[in-house]
Amino acid sequence: MEHQVAFSLPAMLSQWPWVRLLSEHYDEARAESASWIESFRPFDDVGMNALRRCDGRDSCQYIAVIRLGSDLMNLLFVVDEYTDIEGGAGAERICEIVKDAFHNPSKPRPEGEVCVGKIARDFWLRAKSLVTPGDPCLKHFLDVWDAYLDAVVQEAHDRDKTRYRTLHDYLPLRRDSGAVYPALALAEFGLGLPEEVWSHPALASLREKSVDLVSIHNDIYSFAREMSRGLTVHNSVDIVMHERNLPLQAAMNWLGDYCEGIANDFLRELSNVPSWSKEIDEGVASYIHTLGQWVQGAHDWSFEANRYYDSTGPEIKESRLVTVLLSHTRGYVETLHDRG
Repeated sequence: MEHQVAFSLPAMLSQWPWVRLLSEHYDEARAESASWIESFRPFDDVGMNALRRCDGRDSCQYIAVIRLGSDLMNLLFVVDEYTDIEGGAGAERICEIVKDAFHNPSKPRPEGEVCVGKIARDFWLRAKSLVTPGDPCLKHFLDVWDAYLDAVVQEAHDRDKTRYRTLHDYLPLRRDSGAVYPALALAEFGLGLPEEVWSHPALASLREKSVDLVSIHNDIYSFAREMSRGLTVHNSVDIVMHERNLPLQAAMNWLGDYCEGIANDFLRELSNVPSWSKEIDEGVASYIHTLGQWVQGAHDWSFEANRYYDSTGPEIKESRLVTVLLSHTRGYVETLHDRG
């Protein structure tokens, strides 16, 4: 039986100094990426149309990395849709295919395998071609990518058991399952940051705070869609409702205030970033700019990409009012048998 739920989105990023930016190379890179992902035909016609509307944008200046960022968004869309309809065992099977494609990219994918393996392999081969072998950014990406896939599997097991975590327990898992770390890892490509710089506590703290902001914002903005699909067990809005015994609107407001605190902490942490050399400092400044831009960009994307609000996104961005008709549908992939 269908019923309506309405709520207001909390105001967020009120003091955030980064603004919406779009690279001049975006349209070209996006078109190439769209042709690439559509060549694998991962969904039926309805799903392919949704994928075309899922407009992943970033602000990196290098067109090859912009293209790679668009490809990553498309790959994540496919992994997300394929695993969302699976239980723990099915999600683990899919994620193992993706892991194998990344760790053994020289190995052709088996005939009849679900197409996400081919997509993952092609993506990683192109990513590796953009930097010199042994560049730390490759290991950083691979480490956080594996953590993302492991978290996706854990999320599926949580759904199987209808397991509600505490927010304290949930956030470390969400940092990985949201795939923000892999996206931010692309910001390293071409910067050549030494390991001791990348792992400095101030940069690590800024990285984590930007991931938390993007992840919780995504939970808030995607809540209506996930509620309509019965997937809110792994969403901080539902978790706060259960943990604090709050109604939906109060939980939204609480999370909005929580995010404002994280944003303020991020801005204060900037003063703790040391100086190295002129060349390194320029790379660090570029990296930090990308961290801040990702937070703003993900916020804007949520209303512009048609993934969460269809064509009403710009209107909802202004009014902050969301109305959702609950009619549980699981997604664009009814079965994987015909998606090899």
